[in-house]
Amino acid sequence: MSTSQHRNPPFRFRPQTWTAEEQCLQLRNPWRRLWAKVLDFSLVGVITAGLLTLIGQSPALRPSIALPCLAFSTIAYDTLFLTHWGSTPGKRLWGLTVQTQHHRPLPWESALIRSVWVNGLLLLSALIPLMPFVLLVYQKQRLCRSGFTSWDAPQQTLVYRPDVSYPTP
Repeated sequence: MSTSQHRNPPFRFRPQTWTAEEQCLQLRNPWRRLWAKVLDFSLVGVITAGLLTLIGQSPALRPSIALPCLAFSTIAYDTLFLTHWGSTPGKRLWGLTVQTQHHRPLPWESALIRSVWVNGLLLLSALIPLMPFVLLVYQKQRLCRSGFTSWDAPQQTLVYRPDVSYPTP
């Protein structure tokens, strides 16, 4: 038998004696998702600021130009990476993959809708002090309770670690 036949498929049921919190942390990966998003926002921010500076539009002096460019860049970045590679560089670093509920890569329409949801909510919430923190705490609770965040639910996308066996839905 080849080694590929000995691997566990990522969604094979394996009974566990986890508490609800442990199951959420192991299967839903809220902290990995958070740090992946922080890394992705940082990468896009640096690239966008660099490009704006190259064309003579300093982001520090022209936030009215920088913020829409950042929003567009972040949505384009997520859509491109999720459609073609199933993972952004931040998610890849943290060992996460985004797929449809049928375990296939996202079509570009689904990736775009998901990107608009997640990045739109986070960027809009940044306009109110402490709101991003409140939003992320709420999304973690929702993720642990239902298995989906607000941006995963409409497209029924799954964010998972390929190295963990999951119970079948």
